[in-house]
Amino acid sequence: AVEVAEVEEVEEVAELAEVEAVVVAEVAEVEAVVVAEVEAEAIKEPSKPKEEAKIDWKKDAVEIDRLIRAFSPSPGAYTYLNQALLKIGLSENILRAVSSNDQGLAGQIIQIDEDGILVAGQRGVLRILEVQRPGAKKISAALFAKTYYLEVGQCFSSDP
Repeated sequence: AVEVAEVEEVEEVAELAEVEAVVVAEVAEVEAVVVAEVEAEAIKEPSKPKEEAKIDWKKDAVEIDRLIRAFSPSPGAYTYLNQALLKIGLSENILRAVSSNDQGLAGQIIQIDEDGILVAGQRGVLRILEVQRPGAKKISAALFAKTYYLEVGQCFSSDP
């Protein structure tokens, strides 16, 4: 009777060992898939900016300012200048009386000073305070304007 019990116990241990081997193999397979997915995600090219974060300069300055704030810091509201992508980090709506000569076209730079870049919206004026080029750190709009030789009259656009 002892021998039968020992044989059954050995068979049970062998079955458990087989089950364990299958489970270990399945776990290893799942881990390999997860690692492959993580690695693929890590080397994936940067995703395109979200369409809803794109600045439409034909909107009022108040709406543009709200959009910039809504998408700051991530993913960041963006626009194009000379066909190059540019994220806008900070801005402020400028409440000031502007003459039709001072207003400019929607998206047009109407003034550059030490406080930033003033840009015309469809109605109103927006002061851009902080910008970021792809792969670069955020910098003040005033420094960006000096570094990239921006001029009054240049236009930001919604498309490249």
